[in-house]
Amino acid sequence: RDKMLQGSAQLLGMLVWRVQKEVNSIEKCGLLKKLERAEREVTELKKIRSEDAKANDKVASIYAAQEQSWFAERRRLQQQIGGLLTNLRILDKEKKDTISELNEKLYEMEISMNSKDKMLEEEEKKRTEVEEKMKSVEAALAELKETTTREAQ
Repeated sequence: RDKMLQGSAQLLGMLVWRVQKEVNSIEKCGLLKKLERAEREVTELKKIRSEDAKANDKVASIYAAQEQSWFAERRRLQQQIGGLLTNLRILDKEKKDTISELNEKLYEMEISMNSKDKMLEEEEKKRTEVEEKMKSVEAALAELKETTTREAQ
């Protein structure tokens, strides 16, 4: 009986040991599954993070290219504005030069007109003087004719 009890105790001890081993194994299996799930999540998160980084890099490069395009457009517009301002200054100077030349010509024409007016006035005076002299000569001639005709009679 002791041997049986001893065998039963050993069997019971083995069963307890096996149950404990299986419980540990089940716990380990659950933990391993959790660990594997966590590792898969970490791998997936790393993949997502890598994809996000690539997407962010792409967005950053697109924005940088657009920004460079804006800067180039700004430089082009500034150069165009500079050219237009230069043309405007040139046109303004040409306009002022033309106005100055026209004012000089106008002044010369006014002087010429004034001198022509004076010449015309002088000619008019001379003509009136000549007409008056002609009238007095004609009057004197008519008087002479009358006197001559009277004397001839």
